[in-house]
Amino acid sequence: MVRLAFEGDWERAAAFPASASAHDRVELSPPTVVAGAGYDPTAPAAEAYAALPAQQGVPVQVLHFPTMFHPFLGFAPASPDAAGAFTATCMAAGRVAPHIGR
Repeated sequence: MVRLAFEGDWERAAAFPASASAHDRVELSPPTVVAGAGYDPTAPAAEAYAALPAQQGVPVQVLHFPTMFHPFLGFAPASPDAAGAFTATCMAAGRVAPHIGR
């Protein structure tokens, strides 16, 4: 999502690793949105990912969609529930995107 927020400015986006746990200066992470699904084997990793920047004072919004499964964002055209989760995730990301890089 960070890379999308930088709208193709890959050099600038590269300053923000895909995982906060790979970042040696987590407090410099941009505001973060983490969307998780109830039927997702990676859910514990997503929760840990969200906790790390939050512990350093970075604004983090965690969205949890208990009826969804891991690739739910890609199923928005086929499922009203996935479409709602997709919309909520995009709206949350849109609220933090203007603050990235400031």
